[in-house]
Amino acid sequence: MLISQIIPNLQNTRNTEDVPWEAGRASVAIIFRPDNHICMIRRAQKESDYWSGHMAFPGGREEVIDHDLQRTALRETEEEIGVTLT
Repeated sequence: MLISQIIPNLQNTRNTEDVPWEAGRASVAIIFRPDNHICMIRRAQKESDYWSGHMAFPGGREEVIDHDLQRTALRETEEEIGVTLT
C-alpha cells in the first residue's frame, strides 16, 4: 500500500482521552521511507518474552521523564535503532 493512501487514514490522537499513566502506557513510531517502505524492528529472542522474535514498530513504555506519548516514541526510537526523529 502506498504511503499516500495510509497517512490520510491515520487518526490524530492528540486530543483523544488516553489511559492513565499508572496503567502503563506505551508509544511507537511509524517511520515511512520515501520509497514506500516502513521501518520495523525484530524483537530479541528470549524464552521468557511472549513477543520474542516478533516484528514491531520502534517504541516502548512511557517513562516519568517523558512529557507525553510523542516524546516516548521519539526517545524509544532513538534508543532502539539510533534514529533521532524531529
